[in-house]
Parts: sequence; structure tokens; C-alpha cells
Amino acid sequence: MATDAKQQWLLPLWWDRYRSCNDLPVIFVDLGMEEESLKWCRQRGRVLPFKRWVECKEVSWEGFEGSQALRGPHWDLPTMAKLDRSWFLEGRKRWMQKPSICLLSPFAKTLWLDLDCEVLGDLQDVFHELEEGKEIAAAMNCSREQSQPIFNSGVMVFVQKAPLLQKWALMIEKEGHRYLGDDCLLSVLCNQHPDKVSILPNIYNWRPHLGVPFFPKVFHWMGPEGKSFLAKGGSFMEWFKEIEK
Repeated sequence: MATDAKQQWLLPLWWDRYRSCNDLPVIFVDLGMEEESLKWCRQRGRVLPFKRWVECKEVSWEGFEGSQALRGPHWDLPTMAKLDRSWFLEGRKRWMQKPSICLLSPFAKTLWLDLDCEVLGDLQDVFHELEEGKEIAAAMNCSREQSQPIFNSGVMVFVQKAPLLQKWALMIEKEGHRYLGDDCLLSVLCNQHPDKVSILPNIYNWRPHLGVPFFPKVFHWMGPEGKSFLAKGGSFMEWFKEIEK
């Protein structure tokens, strides 16, 4: 996982939920954390610096609003209308670094978890979801009608130095300004190279829009609403109890 000074407040929550049911080694990638958080991370895992930031051109919000082809099937107009633009554009700078961060992993197989993922179960079996000969496993977004599969990069399993990761990083560097987020580019590549991609079951990356889950291993609190919920001390069990009422 990776974070900076603005998102480091999520570290203790992420770690507590993860460590309650897992003991796999963790690598923290420093995107600009404060020294206190870096010290905290070093006490719990290995910290790697991130030195090569990809500078993406700013997206033209008006251009994406006017073109479904540019914004991709991820982002319809009602979804975009709800977004806090400043939050989105600031976050986008981090998101676009994801494949370059993943390429730093020293492990033969790596599980990537976004910092807003609440781990609810043992994750040992997730590595078996990456089939032999495949390079990356990711869950699909199923919230809208779509002509091609759309993938979510919040939880991924991948092989070390996967060529698909390298293509993803290069595509962000060269064409990132044409896409709203990293998921959009990942989806393009996964659809171009389906023989290199395994579909990760949604129990490893359950998102609120998927509805009430049954025994998820990871609940992904996406977006500003999810972060706000976590900041207030929210958890999956509290959310589940509220839905059941």
C-alpha cells in the first residue's frame, strides 16, 4: 500500500483491520508521509521511497463532461456531478502513480490494497485467484450496463514486474491526460489482453454500490463518502447493521 501526508490518518485503521486476521509482510510506499507516520510504518513493515512521480496533465473537466468516449464508461454525468472536483483532481495525482508503485514490489506475487480497504478476513487464498500464466487479477465493476468489462484497481494481485503493469505505467505517462482515473486505463489494457487477466471475486473488493455482501474478505470504502464514514469511526459491521434496519 502507499500513502502521503493527507491520507496517512487512515494507516492505524487499515493496519488494525488487516492485522486482526493476517500476518503477511507489508510494504508501505512513501508518497510524502510525515516523519511520525514513517516511523510508525517502519515499526510494522518495510518502507520504500517513491522517487519517480509521473506528471500527468490536468484533465479538462468540460471536455470529459462533453464526451462519453473520453471519460469512459466509469464516469457518467450524474456521477461526475456529485464529485468534488478539487478532491478528485488532487487524488488523481496519487492514483496515476499506482502501476509505478506496484512495480517496486520485491515479492514474486503481491497483493495491493488501497488504504480505504477494510480487511475482514484471511487473505491467504487471494493469491490462488491469479491463475497460472496470468499477470494480474482484479475485480470488475458491475454497477452499470457496459459493453466491455470495467476493472477496479483498489485490490489487485499481480506477479513481479508484470509486463501489463509496465504497459499501464507507460500508458499513464503518455495518455493519462485522456482518462479521468487509473481504473480507466487499467480497463483498456485488461480488455486488450484478456489472456493476461484473472477476474478477482468481489468478496475481495466489495464496494457499497454492489449491495449487501455475504462474508466479504475486503470492503472497499471508495470515494469521499467512504473516507468520511471511516473518519467518523465507521466500520463494515456498523454499515451492515444500519442496512438491516
